[in-house]
Amino acid sequence: MQANDVIPFLDATRRVFDTMLRMSVSFGEPMAGAAAEGLDHDVGGIIGISGDLVGALVLVFPGARLGRGAGALAGRPVGVDDELFIDAIGELANMVSGAAKSRCEGKRLSIGCPTVVTGPGHRVHQLSDARGVCVPCGCEAGTVLSL
Repeated sequence: MQANDVIPFLDATRRVFDTMLRMSVSFGEPMAGAAAEGLDHDVGGIIGISGDLVGALVLVFPGARLGRGAGALAGRPVGVDDELFIDAIGELANMVSGAAKSRCEGKRLSIGCPTVVTGPGHRVHQLSDARGVCVPCGCEAGTVLSL
């Protein structure tokens, strides 16, 4: 993965959060590896990416602060134990990865179905020989974006 390969994912995150959740997003410095460890998160949406870029888009959130955004996607207020909350997180990851795919000009990409994991401080591991990038994102929901 080249440094420029991250740009469509950042742009897609900004656009989806702004349009669908009405939340602005700011980005920190990209870091090598899965830097989401040790951050306050309870739920994560994961989408596998294959083709010219291989990896996964991982969005992790502190669950309690994401209720408003998930409710906006679900069309009604939802709690973290609500099935619609889990569906909303999966759909959010799906929208971001789909929007990023459409912006990766000249690259052939396939995106998988979303997977949602829950649990305080859960860890998402990558293969030992994989080179990942984590881009901290700040918004009302406290997101972290990993690629």
